[in-house]
Amino acid sequence: MKNNLLLVLASCFLVACSVSAPALTVNIVATSVIVNGVANTPTAQAPMQAAAPQPTLSLVTVTAVQALNLRAAAGIHAHILDQLPSGTSLVVVGNCQYQDGGWWVNVMAGKIDGWVNQAYISAEVCQ
Repeated sequence: MKNNLLLVLASCFLVACSVSAPALTVNIVATSVIVNGVANTPTAQAPMQAAAPQPTLSLVTVTAVQALNLRAAAGIHAHILDQLPSGTSLVVVGNCQYQDGGWWVNVMAGKIDGWVNQAYISAEVCQ
């Protein structure tokens, strides 16, 4: 029960909501927490980060006019592992990451695991 209550509380953070459990009533409004009528206002908060979107497709193709760089990490400065010609099939294997002004997708090109910029593949994987 306690774990479920914590999960609900975590999902209520920054949104006004109420949660009740036997002998416990919790109200969350903005960043103040009221437990059984006693206000608890945190003094410092960790910065909130948007969760990276989960890939919605598992197979895409390269649509770049010229070769698309397969990189070791997300971002334009990461080491280039291979150059993939247009039409190359890629399997999406991991999450998306926003880097250098665009979404990067973790893919497998043959036996090579790497990252490509979403702008140069056949579908919007990161939504």
